[in-house]
Amino acid sequence: MPHQLTLTENQRKAIKLLRDFRGSKEQLVSELQRKGIKRTTAYSIIEQLMQKKILLVRNGLYQMSGKFRHVGIDSLF
Repeated sequence: MPHQLTLTENQRKAIKLLRDFRGSKEQLVSELQRKGIKRTTAYSIIEQLMQKKILLVRNGLYQMSGKFRHVGIDSLF
């Protein structure tokens, strides 16, 4: 049986918005805020996506895992 990935609506929104993002945590929070996500919620989403290995940190820069960057998010659900 395949693994099921459970995401909140805000997490899905963040994944769609950040597909091509690469930058600092502060830039990441700012990008989410520009798209209508509150600052505290943005930090929470970042932590959750990192725990799920969807968002990665490489050389101090945050970016989406390649698995999620190149796959349509809607095809995962």
